[in-house]
Amino acid sequence: MAKQTVYVETSVLSFLCADPSTVQKTFEKQRDTVEWWGAYRQRFEAYVSDVVAAEAAMGHPTFAQRRLEKADQLPLLTAERDDRQLALEFVARGLIPRKAEVDGTHLAIAVRTGMDFLLTWNLKHLANPETLPLVYNYLKAVGRHIPRIVTPAALLELM
Repeated sequence: MAKQTVYVETSVLSFLCADPSTVQKTFEKQRDTVEWWGAYRQRFEAYVSDVVAAEAAMGHPTFAQRRLEKADQLPLLTAERDDRQLALEFVARGLIPRKAEVDGTHLAIAVRTGMDFLLTWNLKHLANPETLPLVYNYLKAVGRHIPRIVTPAALLELM
């Protein structure tokens, strides 16, 4: 049986590479991310994109280096023109806010490449329980592939 595919979005790398938080909810997200990465990632064909790499390179140099080292462990997908167009459709339909267009690009790449999962901690624009049905319904209506948008914690529950 072929492994399921997962697109690892930038927020996952951020939680994976951050210093342990003193905030309990953040620490729990970090713990779940480290557990998924270390114990379960090998059960999937996991990918990042050049968009993830560009985002991972931003910010404090020490943490950027950590994120990029993790990203380098996964095969790299290249964003295509159609991804940007689909991301703009998400924005135009109000599924993703204009300021978060890059999140729409992550989703578009996962759609185009037929990923089983889009793994994210972005609860505001991607793994948002109010937004998910709208995104899924739109993708179904236009006949596009629908990746399951999940957090590392949710993916651990499926294991």
